[in-house]
Parts: sequence; C-alpha cells; structure tokens
Amino acid sequence: MCDCGLRIRLAGRAATVTEFDPQYSNDTYPAAISGGAIAGYYVSGANGAFLRAADGTITKFYPPNSNNTYPTSINRHGPVVGYYDNNSAAEHGFSPGNTCSYACFFIRKSNGQIIEFSPANGAPAPVVSINDGGTIAGSYADINNVVHGFVRAANGTITSFDPAGSTWTWVASINKSGAVTGWYNDSTGTHSFVRAADGTITAFDVPQSTSTVASSINKAETIIGTYGDSSGSHGFVRTADGTISTFDAPGSTSTFPAAIADSGMVTGSYSDSNGVSHGFIRKNSGKITSFDVPGASQTFPTAIDSVRADRNDITGDYEDSSGEYHGFLRTP
Repeated sequence: MCDCGLRIRLAGRAATVTEFDPQYSNDTYPAAISGGAIAGYYVSGANGAFLRAADGTITKFYPPNSNNTYPTSINRHGPVVGYYDNNSAAEHGFSPGNTCSYACFFIRKSNGQIIEFSPANGAPAPVVSINDGGTIAGSYADINNVVHGFVRAANGTITSFDPAGSTWTWVASINKSGAVTGWYNDSTGTHSFVRAADGTITAFDVPQSTSTVASSINKAETIIGTYGDSSGSHGFVRTADGTISTFDAPGSTSTFPAAIADSGMVTGSYSDSNGVSHGFIRKNSGKITSFDVPGASQTFPTAIDSVRADRNDITGDYEDSSGEYHGFLRTP
C-alpha cells in the first residue's frame, strides 16, 4: 500500500483515518508524531527510517553505513531521534564496548543533517525520547550489557543515572521541562520512576501491583503506563502529586496505554477475549472510547500529538487481513 491519501470517515464519529506506507514498504511502524509530522520505520529487506510531513509527503532517510534504523521520537521543531545498527547481530544495540562502530543513537535535524552520539562505552537500548528544547533521554547498555538511563542536554553533555537499587533502567519518555519517566528492575521486581529536571528520582508502584511500567509523561508531569496483577495487565494514570488512578478499556483482558498528550488525553491498545488488539482513547474525564482502522484485523496506536492540542491526532500501525502492517493517522 502506498500513501495514496486514503481517508476513511469512521461511522458515527467525527474522526477520519488516513492510511499510509513509504514506497516499497512491506510493513510500516509509526513511532512518534509532533505537529502533524510522523516518524517511524518500515521494513523492506533491512529496516529503514521515514518522516511523513504534515502534508503527507514521505521522506526516507538512513544514517551513514546503517543497516537497520529505528526512529523513536520527534519534537515540534522537526528533529528526529532514534538508534541504528550496521551489523545485523547488533540489532537493538547490545554491542559491548560500542563506540558507534556497530550501533549508535542519532539525531536527524530539520535540515536533514544526521548527528551520531553514544554514551561512553555504551550501546543503544530501544527507546530514546526528545523534548522541544532538544534534551534527549534514553537508555544504553554498558560493556557488561547492564542497561542504564541517560539524559543528553542540548549542548551534547550526557549524564547517566539509575534509580537506587536498580539492576536495569529503561527510559520511556521526557517532557518539555526535562522530567523523565520509565521503569527499572531491582531484586524485588519491576517498578517505575520519575526523574525531575534537577536529577531527583522518585520511584513508584501501583498499589498491589506485581509490576509497574511507565510509558509516557506530559508537560503537567502526568504519567501513564501499564501495571500487572494476578488478573492481568491494566492501565494507570499518575498525576504530579503522586495520585494514581487505574483503568481498563471496556471489554479488555489486557490494557496497554502508549502515550499521553499535554491535554491529558491517553491512547494505547487493548486485547479482547479473542486476543485481538484494538485502539482506545481515554479522555480527562475517564471516558474511554475504542476504535479500529476500518478493515484492520488489529489496531495499535503508538503516539498522540501534543502540538495540535485541539486535535490530539493519533498515529500507529494496524494489521491487515494478510498479516501486513501499515501506518495510520487518526484525526478528529
């Protein structure tokens, strides 16, 4: 499927879904959206990166000598961040002692220039996030393949961090003020954290949970994510004062919040009793609406646009009847 401007009005709703794929893509996986611009990767032999402008124009790009490229975040000014490898054995970045010879983080500026970077003796872990000020947060594996968090200031200075007692630290998201959220493992299990811009780290868990995994933070420092208990996986919302609310999409057996907009709207996916995944939107009121790309066998929202706060556009991927994946943009 090409990006042919196919737009489908969802019956009974105001939303419109636009389906798209970079040319020659076998599968398309959008990862981030800002100001209508979408970044992600597509599969066509090796994995390549794409940037879809707000007008629908798709540009493919590759860091020099890259084999597989994975954009994971974009800010309102246009820079895209992610990671790549140039050795199939190093996919996802676990390359002890990496000095960008096998895998590396990258920043693609709005003018198309690509800058590579890596923490000292570190290789990329799968998520890296950029805020509108150009501060980047992510995770990296050290020479012993232990994963740590880091923050890279706009001037290039990199600071590593771990919550107290952490054996692995996974960064998920950074907000406009530089607060970072993610999760970590210790001897007792999996917990979440928020790291303030001044470096102060606060750990938290959903009460009575067996694991707590944060996935996104907005400008108000509201955090969303997934927690597990004896009955399965559920969603949570944690406000800046530490108050935690839990929720499930109606009819779900497992709920997986993916992103929160600065407006407070949440999107993600859930599985029904047949194991089929659908998209959902949760408003500030707590009201949850499910949606699917028309004709999709499964729908997976991945990101929501905070720049267009009155719109809260959503992107993600969906699976068609033949098992191929395509990108979508859902607009009000």
